[in-house]
Amino acid sequence: MKTQTNKTETTYDLSMLSISEIAVKIAEYSKIHPTAEPYWNAMLSIETLNDTYGQDSARSIVLYFLANARSMTGDFMRAAKKELNDRLNKEADDYGKHKH
Repeated sequence: MKTQTNKTETTYDLSMLSISEIAVKIAEYSKIHPTAEPYWNAMLSIETLNDTYGQDSARSIVLYFLANARSMTGDFMRAAKKELNDRLNKEADDYGKHKH
């Protein structure tokens, strides 16, 4: 999981983890902010951004989690937020490429 450590920051490679696996790791490294908790809890049941949770898309759940997790800090949280944002942005880019 950890890939590199230097004096100021540890980096993490989360690219191979599902969204639910990232959510589990988030709880291992950080206290879940109360406003982010319902979305984090839903993320535990989501594997990819193509999934749904009840009537909600995985994309909207991840977006709401990120919006409510702004105060959650630390090296791992920065890496997790970046990975989730990268996946959201890649999906949006891929959608734009296929839409004609």
